[in-house]
Amino acid sequence: MDESTLKRRERLQAMQRANLDSWCGRAPKVDSTGLDTNMKKNTGFIKKCKASMGQDSAAQLLREVNLLKLDKYVSEIVPAAAEGLLRCKTSSDFQAAVDVITALHARFPIQFTASLIRVLLKSLSPPGVAALAAMSTEQREREEQGR
Repeated sequence: MDESTLKRRERLQAMQRANLDSWCGRAPKVDSTGLDTNMKKNTGFIKKCKASMGQDSAAQLLREVNLLKLDKYVSEIVPAAAEGLLRCKTSSDFQAAVDVITALHARFPIQFTASLIRVLLKSLSPPGVAALAAMSTEQREREEQGR
């Protein structure tokens, strides 16, 4: 294996350990007293998540995860993060999105992660029988291809 593969593998293993620590409650708690509560900045974060979680915006999102007091906005961040994930096109975009999702999971292991899983599963599930019946044949085929 070359050096870049080893570094990537080490990074992924460290991320996995951090995710497990967060899920098990062993992650360090964030002191929210010094975090920015500015509503404009917090809603801006949500808009950035929705627009793209790719490589071009990941560094800014990661910085803001650690600087903003996002506790009140988790329910809005979840669908925005799911939409931002859908906008990822390249493997580097997906890797950057995983970094952002990991940071959000570390901050809000129960609230964020459980809700994100629910939203992702719902988006992957097939539409109901009534919804399928109302669709044209072309719409049904596009829906199945999109999934």
